[in-house]
Amino acid sequence: YRESSIGIDIEDQVLQEYQMIVNEVDVVVTEYLIEGSGVRAWSAQFIYEDVLYLLRATDIEQKEMEKIVNNLHFFK
Repeated sequence: YRESSIGIDIEDQVLQEYQMIVNEVDVVVTEYLIEGSGVRAWSAQFIYEDVLYLLRATDIEQKEMEKIVNNLHFFK
């Protein structure tokens, strides 16, 4: 992967970061300000059954992001 992958390291400003517990799973929610555009973006990151998941959304309000996170379903 290293030989065929190209990455750009641009770090957006973190505006806030907090945890939510959804069905006993810790979800880290982060709000960013995208560099140079003024657009706000959200991410929700969690590990479930040893797999890392990352959700990203742009141009939505905090309540909308939390609604998405609260509606995650984890199957056993």
